[in-house]
Amino acid sequence: MENVFGSFNFLVKLLRNLSAGEIQAQLEHLGKKTDHHEYDCLVICLMSHGTIGRIYGVDGNSLSIHELTSIFTADNCPSLAGKPKLFFIQACRGEDYQKGYVIQKQSNETTQTKNDLTDQEDVDVDNFIQHQSSSLNLRLSVSDAKFIGFKLDNLLHNSIPLHQLNNVQLIPTYADFLLSYATVAGFRAQRDPTGGTVYIQALCKRLYKGLQNESILDIVTAVHREVSKQLYQETSCQLMKTNGELFLQIPEVRHTLTKKVCFKR
Repeated sequence: MENVFGSFNFLVKLLRNLSAGEIQAQLEHLGKKTDHHEYDCLVICLMSHGTIGRIYGVDGNSLSIHELTSIFTADNCPSLAGKPKLFFIQACRGEDYQKGYVIQKQSNETTQTKNDLTDQEDVDVDNFIQHQSSSLNLRLSVSDAKFIGFKLDNLLHNSIPLHQLNNVQLIPTYADFLLSYATVAGFRAQRDPTGGTVYIQALCKRLYKGLQNESILDIVTAVHREVSKQLYQETSCQLMKTNGELFLQIPEVRHTLTKKVCFKR
């Protein structure tokens, strides 16, 4: 990961074997005491043991992933507001094993998806949306402001006069996040003793191979496909618990991105 993101001109900082408290302290320093105005994107890779919604430090204590990502929300880290914040999390999210399901292979004709939407249809949809929007009578009142998620007194507290609301942009505090997990909630994330984790290996491979203008969502989708094709068998200490069964793994992505994110060398 260090080499991959270094090749995209990221300023990379590698930290190993941190306790839960040290992880928290490092991320809080990065979010609250670092100026990101000159940077376009933040990427954080967390590789450790974990469980549902939490990740462990080397001391055995765990941290809430939600609390860690909240350090970088727009209100907590203004210099990253409106910029993509990408988290890649290699950790188990439970103790279960993902079992496969057998389906019949289908011909290309039945599996291909055809996009029949024409440019004219796109224009018609846009016109419909514009027409619907213009027919609405939108007025901002005190009660409306509370309903849509912010308070007028907060705007005043931040020295934004009401008559200047048209000159500022309001964004959701949790906008522009992407969380890419090695596995879905409740299940283990597999690791090869010699080759490393299958998710990280597939992610690095795809980032290196990435096509020009390929978005991060395209990349993680390709990673999902690559990881899902592989069969796994638990190593020695757990082999008896699974009766030698083969199982699979599928990563998961959750995001609130508002723009297409591409990496360029």
